[in-house]
Amino acid sequence: HDLEIGYSYPAGALVPDGSQPPPTDPMGSIYYPTTRPGHRLPHAWLNSAGGRISTHDLTGNDGRFVLITGPEGPWGQAAVKAAEKFGIDIAVASIGKDYEDVDGQWESVRQIEPDGAILVRPDNYVAWRSKSASKDATEALATAVGTVLHR
Repeated sequence: HDLEIGYSYPAGALVPDGSQPPPTDPMGSIYYPTTRPGHRLPHAWLNSAGGRISTHDLTGNDGRFVLITGPEGPWGQAAVKAAEKFGIDIAVASIGKDYEDVDGQWESVRQIEPDGAILVRPDNYVAWRSKSASKDATEALATAVGTVLHR
């Protein structure tokens, strides 16, 4: 499993956060889910008004970024401003408001505080994360998006 879904990018369209990569299995059969930038977004089932959805489906199929947040934090307005600045779509998925983590799957793999955020690229790879709220969320997210887009 780790060989297929555990692939990660060490550099490129992402903002490293200084965290250590997850352990690796020499045989490639054990996958360690992580929200570390450069890694594929872990799967977790969420419930919403529209029914059950995988975290992998949050980006949709229209080439948009998604900012996954908890029920707390200043990220919604920051996403709107970053999207306007760069002329891209950034959907906001608030786990605890828009989506419900009924099984605790997301909580077990998110690796951020309830006021943190994870920016996911359209290919479902994590581009950036803030483990907790930033004093200036708008600036932090805009800087991250600019770095990811190389602008």
